[in-house]
Amino acid sequence: MISKLDCVRIGRTSNSSFAASGGGKALPDRADSASNGADPSAERPMPDPADSLHQSMESAADPARVAADIATLAATPRGWHHPLEMQRAQTYVSEQLTAAGWRVSPKPFERRWVLGVSDAGGRPTFLSRLRLFPRLAGTNLLAELPGAPQGRRVLVVAHLDTVACSPGADDNASGVAALLETARLLATLDEPVAVTLAVVDMEERAKVGSGALARDRAFRRNLDLVLCLESVGTFTDVPHTQQMGGLGLIFRDLDRRVKAGRHRGDFLLAVCRKSSLGAADGLTAAGAALTDPLPVLHARDPRPDGWRGRLITWLLPLLAHLDRSDHAPFWSRGVPAVLLTTTASFRNPHYHLAGDEPDTVDHHRVTSVAIALADAIAARFGTHNSPAAVVSGGHTPS
Repeated sequence: MISKLDCVRIGRTSNSSFAASGGGKALPDRADSASNGADPSAERPMPDPADSLHQSMESAADPARVAADIATLAATPRGWHHPLEMQRAQTYVSEQLTAAGWRVSPKPFERRWVLGVSDAGGRPTFLSRLRLFPRLAGTNLLAELPGAPQGRRVLVVAHLDTVACSPGADDNASGVAALLETARLLATLDEPVAVTLAVVDMEERAKVGSGALARDRAFRRNLDLVLCLESVGTFTDVPHTQQMGGLGLIFRDLDRRVKAGRHRGDFLLAVCRKSSLGAADGLTAAGAALTDPLPVLHARDPRPDGWRGRLITWLLPLLAHLDRSDHAPFWSRGVPAVLLTTTASFRNPHYHLAGDEPDTVDHHRVTSVAIALADAIAARFGTHNSPAAVVSGGHTPS
């Protein structure tokens, strides 16, 4: 019933499934070329456009700007429990995206009789957090670049809200800051890419904001891929800081790699499915190509997209750990998705607590996440590439 798990770490290379490197022949010896009457410069390989694109992304990125985003967003908790702070955070995000050239539009949502979870924070058991809400209402922010191609596109999503007791620097100001920096980098391209950004509300109440987008048939039918940024700011070289929990029993190869690294929490995890494995490969290669490489490990979820995946979750509830962010509602509707995370409670001791503050976030690594994401998107989703080409096997959202 469950396929063999594929957890891989790709070595440092400029090739990726997002963008094939140009390659080229080795440069012959100058003396030999001259003796043959050939022009040595004619034998030189042409510069790889992907390399030039990557270099421009690294040059344009600004860790200080990312740190300022995180500090501003994580000054206080934000959400329905802190409505003024949430409004200020949404205004800040809108202003930053608008300044970068994106067109931002609010998209309110409302749901009634929602089975969700408490967002009070702390570390209670899941069952003790279950709540039935008569009404939930919030606002998602959507953004696109003017002049971008219409039709099929990729969605980059990060949630803005926090639990009530935490300023949420890692969870999830880091994800929103990575989205903002990705947006700034993509806006520098000569041609706008087919990308929609979504900064969503009420993730902490069981992914209500992203669920509203996923249930919108007209919205999701144009999506070829969802990339979710969730808690991407906790990195450490200290041994025994990365936990696996019961997931080590499922992702055996990943577990071996973490053990080989003495359980250091020094990597980004890309949780994917068969439908999005090509995208995860491209992100891994983009991270490896950085001047200071960003290790990206894979955890391939064995479940299929759609209702069959939901059924398997009932049979193997441990896999619900892989559904703990805004990619999950899209998986459930048959849209390929990748979750990018530093694993939240499996690594961050301040998860959902008051100590999740800006000084605990590695803003340099968050910047690396943004560069790798922007580089991969630009290489694959530019005007000369079709978004659908990155998704192995294709899909038909329901």
